[in-house]
Amino acid sequence: MTAAETKPSDLVPKLPEDYRPLSPGRVVLWIWALSATFMLLIVIFVLVVAAIGIGNFETHYGIFFAQAGCSSYWDFILEANSRGLGAAEIEELFMVHGGVGQYSISETCGTVGDVLDRVP
Repeated sequence: MTAAETKPSDLVPKLPEDYRPLSPGRVVLWIWALSATFMLLIVIFVLVVAAIGIGNFETHYGIFFAQAGCSSYWDFILEANSRGLGAAEIEELFMVHGGVGQYSISETCGTVGDVLDRVP
């Protein structure tokens, strides 16, 4: 076929015979599927972050101190000490109310005895 024999319609690519344009219903379905997938990823991310936070500090005291930092933990110990509680009583308070979470706080922020030793 020479250039003179070429028709403009020969230059346009042909669509496959089974080609179907997207119907409005299929477009809505795709949008719904993509948004549902995105929302699921957000939920998974939030659950993973929550699981990490709860796993690091297993008690309600631990969660509070993890969010507020060690200064709140130290303030709690100093406040309890100023009310007449010694290191053993404060540790017992953590054991009664906090269970094993106290140990992870102690590793991060220091034991009750360490905190009280720093007080002049």
